[in-house]
Amino acid sequence: PIEALSGCYAHEPDDLAMIIFTSGSMGIKKAVCLSQESIFITASNTIPTYDYKKSDLELIYLPLQHGFGINQIHALIHNKHSVYIPENLLSLSSFFEVLDKERVTCISMIPSILNLLTHKYIDVLKSIKDLRFILLGAESVRRQAIEKLLKQIPSLNIYSFYGLTEAPRSTSCRLNDFLGQKEFSIGKALPGISVNLKASKEDTDGEGEIAIQGAHIMLGYMHEIDSKENGSSKTNEILSGDLGLKNSNGNFYLRPRKDDFFKKSGFKVYPIEIENIVQEKLSEVFNCAAVWVDLENSHQ
Repeated sequence: PIEALSGCYAHEPDDLAMIIFTSGSMGIKKAVCLSQESIFITASNTIPTYDYKKSDLELIYLPLQHGFGINQIHALIHNKHSVYIPENLLSLSSFFEVLDKERVTCISMIPSILNLLTHKYIDVLKSIKDLRFILLGAESVRRQAIEKLLKQIPSLNIYSFYGLTEAPRSTSCRLNDFLGQKEFSIGKALPGISVNLKASKEDTDGEGEIAIQGAHIMLGYMHEIDSKENGSSKTNEILSGDLGLKNSNGNFYLRPRKDDFFKKSGFKVYPIEIENIVQEKLSEVFNCAAVWVDLENSHQ
């Protein structure tokens, strides 16, 4: 109940609680205004989804200005769990030392860090006796890295969040449940959150843009709120810019972003699909990028 906020937070659910900037991956960085209710819902939805124990110690291997990192800290504090925030995020040696010395049982990180760990330091991860699960967010998950890690550490549970800075933690799933499938799901909508697909005339096979509704979505962008005479006028829905697909079990699957493609001979070509194939077929490739280059008007 949102009444629990009274006395320790602002008295109104729509009061401003936090301003956090987007990454700017699609252009200019924007200042996102999140309400007290958004923080509360995100924190409340996180811990019950997983097998947390009071004895768990979670390492947040993310900077505090990172949306996924700060949301996880809110969740742990709200649910009275223990959290360890390292002083040095740039040193992998310090990272492994903390894992061993502090008897960490859970790690929150972005998938690109996990990709690096499974590619070069899988034996070190195997040696961490107390590690029970890993939480991932903020990026798409590389299936090959997850499968490699779970093959080496079958007892490990790996969970993933999907959301936006403007609509944090909207879906979640346990990636272990999707082993052997062609791709990983981003899961189902969390309690109190509605996730739907907005199809256009060009979308086929049930695909559509992922649209998110719920009290957790942002009040608005700061520059837009400042320009309004009466302050915030909270939107009812956030369009993610991501294409998605929903199966018969209610699980959502990510497709390439609707605006991240180029056309070749009348067909849409998505760079991320090329990148995924290269990484899947060539195990020695850690990372890659497909980039459009116009070679003397040959359109390659």
